[in-house]
Amino acid sequence: MKKLMISILLPLFISALIACNTEAPSNQVDEFDQGSVYYFRTSWSELQYFSASEVIESFSDLEAYLSKMSSEDYYNRDILGFFEENVDETLFDNYHLIVLVVEEPSGSNRHAFKSFEVHDDTLHIEFDRITPEIGTSDMAAWHIVLVYEKEHFEFNDIDVKIN
Repeated sequence: MKKLMISILLPLFISALIACNTEAPSNQVDEFDQGSVYYFRTSWSELQYFSASEVIESFSDLEAYLSKMSSEDYYNRDILGFFEENVDETLFDNYHLIVLVVEEPSGSNRHAFKSFEVHDDTLHIEFDRITPEIGTSDMAAWHIVLVYEKEHFEFNDIDVKIN
């Protein structure tokens, strides 16, 4: 009887552990290049402070964005540390950043960057949503940072599609 219970419960426990894995993709920067994408999981309640997408064209734009994040109401050490360690004024000589805030119904959902291109003055960004077989019911948000060469992309609007 014990063996039967173990054979039934063990796969359930293993599945639950896999589904609750909160390991985020690595955000270690060796060198920025066109199309670099960095992911930061944040809690869902923080969305009220940020728009769905924000273009950061200068170091002063970045400082303004970070000042919102370091307010008393909101603090995310991972994002702040990433920018402090990897971004300085020289980055904006060649690149701009786009910060996307994506709301997810499950903290288990992840995203895989697919493409971005400009059509009719709109930057179209596409991701695939990675949904595990067994998910969680906690709300989550992701701050996704994309790096792009400023001279190759001119646009007025951003359209984000998550498949």
